[in-house]
Amino acid sequence: MQYAFFIEGGSLGVENAMKACFDWKTRKNFEKGLQTEAGICIHFRQAFHGRSGYTLSLTNTSDPRKYQYFPMFDWPRILNPKLSFPITEENLEETIKNERLALLQIEEAILMNPNKVACIIIEPIQAEGGDNHFRDEFLMGLRKLCDLNEILLIFDEVQTGIAITGKMWAFQHFTAKPDIISFGKKAQVCGVLANKEKFDQIPNNVFRESSRINSTFGGNFIDMLRFQLVMEVIEKENLVENAKVVGEYLLERLKELAQKYPEKISNARGRGLMCAIDLPSAEDRNHLMSELFKDGLIILPCGDQSLRFRPHLNVTQEEIQLALDKIENNLNKI
Repeated sequence: MQYAFFIEGGSLGVENAMKACFDWKTRKNFEKGLQTEAGICIHFRQAFHGRSGYTLSLTNTSDPRKYQYFPMFDWPRILNPKLSFPITEENLEETIKNERLALLQIEEAILMNPNKVACIIIEPIQAEGGDNHFRDEFLMGLRKLCDLNEILLIFDEVQTGIAITGKMWAFQHFTAKPDIISFGKKAQVCGVLANKEKFDQIPNNVFRESSRINSTFGGNFIDMLRFQLVMEVIEKENLVENAKVVGEYLLERLKELAQKYPEKISNARGRGLMCAIDLPSAEDRNHLMSELFKDGLIILPCGDQSLRFRPHLNVTQEEIQLALDKIENNLNKI
């Protein structure tokens, strides 16, 4: 990813990734003598990509307050073939069936909108939508469809990027590689990174022609310096490895809690420190969150009935155990 652009906010990171793709695909069409403008972004159910501009048309999580009553584009929304944990022969079969259906839905959307689909966007792990994980094979299927149809693949790494999954970027866990990513959150700055070779297929793409995607505070030197300093700290303190090792401990303890309290905890899942569990219902989840807050532990909801873990990158195993003890001690209150 040799091109970088910094912008003020994760939503705007995603939006500028989309704009870069709309521009790229449209100019590809023009090169072929087609006068078709490509302005469609294929996305997935339970996705969260932001709450501004284009991203409002993509976000569809379980909290409708974040997007209802705002005008949106009617872009193709695809089944998200998420995994269930622990993976069994039965639920894996269901996931594979859903993967085939999702890829078929994408093919149909492309056929119904010839030369108008510019990009497919996906979170490598759908965060707010429920910490939903996907198989490598499915992401490879997306990559293949993009290559066959001259469409760009966006990975939204605003939540999954910058070491939290035990690698610097979540896409490094997978065979399929994106053409462009958005980032934010733990980077402490936001923006996009893009594949220079792919985008340079268009001579005057948005990364080469000045002011195409700029803004008042976009592409500023302070963000560049801050990003450099954050990356230096991550490298100096070995925080990618820490997220991997401590994350493995967190996930194993969550699995143990699920085995010990199967009537209250299920679907323990995660990569690195980016972990989650399910509670029996949204009511149980929300009540446990409230009790944990009183006990000094802040934890976030996601999906319909899940709790998500987002520790800081230099968290210790002892701090993780303290949080887990609080969770176990409060389980009897639901």
